[in-house]
Amino acid sequence: MDKQIVQIRLGLFFKSDFTGDFDKFSLELKSKIGDCKETQHMPVPQSAPSQIPRFNLIFDGFNIQVAKSRIDIFSANFDKINENISKIWEVLSSLNIEIGRVGFVKNLFIEGNVDYLKDLLNNKFTDEDFKEINLRVNKRKEVGGVNCNNIEHIYNGFITENTSSKRSGIVLDKDINTLAEDISVNNFNQEQIKKIISEFSKESENFIIFV
Repeated sequence: MDKQIVQIRLGLFFKSDFTGDFDKFSLELKSKIGDCKETQHMPVPQSAPSQIPRFNLIFDGFNIQVAKSRIDIFSANFDKINENISKIWEVLSSLNIEIGRVGFVKNLFIEGNVDYLKDLLNNKFTDEDFKEINLRVNKRKEVGGVNCNNIEHIYNGFITENTSSKRSGIVLDKDINTLAEDISVNNFNQEQIKKIISEFSKESENFIIFV
């Protein structure tokens, strides 16, 4: 079955919350990457949870969100993410931000319907008139020399083609991330992060449920 990449999300988790100036953070990213099409500052109070984004930068083919606890890069094109990692790392280093965890989520859309998901279940369910099936597994494994969660989540859903059209099918989320409990002991450098991202991208093509 053909798979369409809807979005890839790379998350770099800070070892401790960023407490500096988010305006400076934003300006440094735009200066290093260049050609920012739009800057969106989120009007959230200081007391808002650490994972809530403080600003969003929109570039050509990708965007970056920054929260107190993490930076996320979004794109449908892995190369767009990969080619900007060094620039982003320079900014993180200049702000003395250390990375203790890495997450990689690939969202895929597959032509099909709930009948395909029924076939993945025990035979006794195949005659049931299910309208919705939601399957999620996590098979921990070592990826790129690091212990990781290897999560696969598959369910029937849709993607929006434009503002007025939706296409129904199967949604597959492939989520590979280093363990949350290891964030205090990990301290990834630039080369380690590049290697991990490359290995995560390759692993995202290996499926547990989907065949």
